[in-house]
Amino acid sequence: MRPVKNSARPWPASLEDLAASIAAQPAEEGAGPRASPAGASARLPRSFALETTLDRRYFQGLLDALDGLDRVDQDEIRPLVQQEVDHFHLMLVARGRFLHGLETAALLPFHAGGTGITREILRQMLSASDLAGAAARAVGLALDAAPSVEQLEAMILDALAWRRFLRLARRIFRECSMGFAGWWATPPSGAWR
Repeated sequence: MRPVKNSARPWPASLEDLAASIAAQPAEEGAGPRASPAGASARLPRSFALETTLDRRYFQGLLDALDGLDRVDQDEIRPLVQQEVDHFHLMLVARGRFLHGLETAALLPFHAGGTGITREILRQMLSASDLAGAAARAVGLALDAAPSVEQLEAMILDALAWRRFLRLARRIFRECSMGFAGWWATPPSGAWR
């Protein structure tokens, strides 16, 4: 990802710079972490906290970068960016809460604002009694439909979220002005046959 001139946050030049900046920054009050939330090392496995922090920072950068595009490109690309971020939110619930058994309070600070899955919806998903209940809350946001399988797993939700992304990308590719969004949604040779 390239820096955006009017981005609210400067983008580090390398992964090492990004990791150093994450370690040096305090958590943002109410907006989720740039760094891991206070006490996360006690509540989350270190590798999970670091990976989730890097993912959240990347996705927040994508959302911030939308502001650097003209209105037509913003309108065309926003559904894809929001799908990517809401896919992240869904996997945070599926893997963090239901696979690893991590607590809502430890996972909620990783919410990236500006998408269909708001902080409150993420809280509801994290508080669901089972994965099917959490997934049902993501329909129309990260999933096109509720999965109809008896033994729901994170892997199934991951595949369904990617399927939604591809559907959105196909639509953009066919309908857009062929600006930035059309370029971003262009499939690799033979990928959609």
